[in-house]
Amino acid sequence: MDDIAPPSKDFAICAIGHGSRDQDGYLEFISFMEKLISRDPLRVIEHGFLELRQPTIAEAMAKLIAKDIKNIVLLPIVLTAGAHTQFDIPGEAGKVSEKYPELNIQYEPPAGLHSKIKEVCVDRIESAENKSHRKFSRHETLLLIVGSGSKYAEANSSALTLSSILKEEMKFGQTATCFANHTDPLFKETLHWALSTEFRRILILPYFLFTGVLLKGVLSVAEELQEENSDKEILWASHLSHHDAIVDMFWQRADSVKFDWI
Repeated sequence: MDDIAPPSKDFAICAIGHGSRDQDGYLEFISFMEKLISRDPLRVIEHGFLELRQPTIAEAMAKLIAKDIKNIVLLPIVLTAGAHTQFDIPGEAGKVSEKYPELNIQYEPPAGLHSKIKEVCVDRIESAENKSHRKFSRHETLLLIVGSGSKYAEANSSALTLSSILKEEMKFGQTATCFANHTDPLFKETLHWALSTEFRRILILPYFLFTGVLLKGVLSVAEELQEENSDKEILWASHLSHHDAIVDMFWQRADSVKFDWI
């Protein structure tokens, strides 16, 4: 009889991405998934997208069901709550549960403002500062945090809270928060305002997991305004992406889910 290595725990993970038309954003998500899988190669892990890419959530779950897996963690690879996490993902899971009532599906909520996220934001800021050829102190710097933006206030609150935390801990002269879409204050207007202040450096921190059409649009605006304001520095920090600490955070959230085992 062939020896078969047993799974490390009797549950599988269905990771859920938003999906993007942008190929770079898609490839970043795939790199994230490769790192997530490497955390435990024996774990069965599939991924699906809410929109714009294949496979769908239903198709990803179908792959797990075909392997006779009963215990599934639905893990949204998103930062904040919103319509997708409150309605769309639970709705898709509900459809599958109706068809396969024997499944034990546990839904992990969005990451929220986890300590690992703050850790990565600090790392992204420090890396941007170190790469700059212009030496300005943090007292001369306005930190501008850019969230994706949502019609749901809860989805925007993490970026606002992060702004307050980083101002206190990193001693910036000032911090401000804006959004790329859906809600005020919007990025372009806020950057215009920031450039009108006394601060010599505007350090932009994108509060995004992955790149995409929206984030590239924000960067394009920043580059345009830098050309028009050469007396000041607009410094761009990297978004969160598949930083190891971010992958670890999502992995730990899935691995800590408690099941009534089937």
